[in-house]
Amino acid sequence: MKQSLMLIPILAILLAGSNCRTHVPHPGQIDNLDGQTYDTLTVAQSVLDNARIQYTQGKLPATAKPVINGMGAAYNELRDLWIQYRANPDASLSSKILTATNNVNQFILELRKQGVK
Repeated sequence: MKQSLMLIPILAILLAGSNCRTHVPHPGQIDNLDGQTYDTLTVAQSVLDNARIQYTQGKLPATAKPVINGMGAAYNELRDLWIQYRANPDASLSSKILTATNNVNQFILELRKQGVK
């Protein structure tokens, strides 16, 4: 049962990063990449906040700390690329954003494995 419940957030993350769902535009979004990146950043911020809280409360193993720090760096990189893209939507930034999004999603999965709720 617990493994089934763990699959739900993983599937949500995978679906959020794929094109198999209809993306509802956000007000002011410049294109689908912009909106999907915003969604990824929103989920990542929530996971990161929860991880920090749980780690501080001693609810996560010591091995979670480097993952949390890596997630913070990956989040900042994606956020910086997204801000640059919003200022000047350039195709060269698109591939960097996709790579950074995959990196963030990998950290989210790893934090889930560490026990982040």
